[in-house]
Amino acid sequence: MNGLRLKTQELSAQEFLPISSHRLWFPSIVAAIICFGYILCGRGFAGLSIPNIPIYIGEVLLLISFIYFLGDFLRYGVNRFQKLQLLIFIAFSFLLVNDLINDHHETISILRDSATVYYLSFLFLFASRRGFLFFAKIVEYLTKYHLLIGISLLAHTLFEPFLSSFLVIGSDFYGLFFMPGCVVPPFATLLIVILLEMANRRKLRWLELFNIGLLFSSIILSQSRGGILGALVALSFYFIFLSKSRVKFLSLVLVGACLIAIPATFFMPGLSEFQERLFVNSEYRVFHLYSQDMVKAKFRALIDPKGDEYKGATGEGRIKWWKAVIEENTSSIKTFLFGQGFGHNLGEAINYGKETVRGAHNAWINIFGWTGLVGVVLYALLFLSVFRFFIFAKRQLYAKEYPDKMLACNTALAFCIAVLITTMFDNSLSSPVMAIPFYVYLGSAVSMLTVKE
Repeated sequence: MNGLRLKTQELSAQEFLPISSHRLWFPSIVAAIICFGYILCGRGFAGLSIPNIPIYIGEVLLLISFIYFLGDFLRYGVNRFQKLQLLIFIAFSFLLVNDLINDHHETISILRDSATVYYLSFLFLFASRRGFLFFAKIVEYLTKYHLLIGISLLAHTLFEPFLSSFLVIGSDFYGLFFMPGCVVPPFATLLIVILLEMANRRKLRWLELFNIGLLFSSIILSQSRGGILGALVALSFYFIFLSKSRVKFLSLVLVGACLIAIPATFFMPGLSEFQERLFVNSEYRVFHLYSQDMVKAKFRALIDPKGDEYKGATGEGRIKWWKAVIEENTSSIKTFLFGQGFGHNLGEAINYGKETVRGAHNAWINIFGWTGLVGVVLYALLFLSVFRFFIFAKRQLYAKEYPDKMLACNTALAFCIAVLITTMFDNSLSSPVMAIPFYVYLGSAVSMLTVKE
């Protein structure tokens, strides 16, 4: 095919793309920011900003990306997928402008909460004609440095409390290498599926099998119950509906998991002792100390909202929070339809008392709280269009003829499922560390699937 041809062994974009290397400089930079900034480092990297100005690296990336893709819009226009995304974004923009004009809340709070919406522009931009270049570079870096990223995700899972306060730069709340536990499982799921897709091209190396085990362990040991659930559902969906070699791929995951799980069982007590020394000044030290009992309690909590309080809280508390936000919005027709507006701290519904946590730990409840039923409908239309696009594309593809497009389709679907289920229990789609890589990857995968032969 004359479009994107990823290298079979290492997925090197530069050698097989029919474009001179000097035109890959910006895709290479963006891919490096996504892979080694947001995915490798995490929330601390996303919090880097211009000194004394609340403009973060994500906003800078958004502005430069808009300039980069402006030529595509002027020369080729927008594709059908982008048209719907643009209409949805414009509708959300009207709600945002209304909040700014009415001035019910502080402007800085309005802009901070509206990030949930304006991050959607990454999806629109990277679905453009040249977006497939970014997909090629992201996949190249993820496969080339898969072990480094796998180790970092496991480290984020095991040492989250320590990393939250380690190497804090500027005025940010978190350390440079801190990553919220809810973000690890979706990223681990994406990398697992990419490695499994590689098995369609060649035999996986032992190091790749080992890394699958690391990634699976980072999912299972995550403190995020929603993240674990999202990852397991996404991987199950992949094995049942997307994979052509279900038994083969499942066995690869099991082999990789055994390579890690068996020795980890013996080293669990030693790990707990090391954590206890490391987390001596952390308020989270109790429920982050790993033991077999803690892991069992965590999985019981997945199916029992009133289960063991291994994290100092049960799922029942979150359900009460969501009900409180819904009841607050249904107090009038206006708030039911248009919400409380961006800038309204949804934690006030239960007197949460923590200014840095403004959402209700559920992406859909957040949207309903800020933009009402209108916003929920727009949000649902957006993700329904995303699923419809990838599912329809998969039906048109033949793996042997279009392996690169199949890779884009399968990984995007699995990643999307993992993220959407996870964000039913956290605020990660309101955070740049999850939202920006997620929308950039989905958008560039759309571009990969629409690039002409």
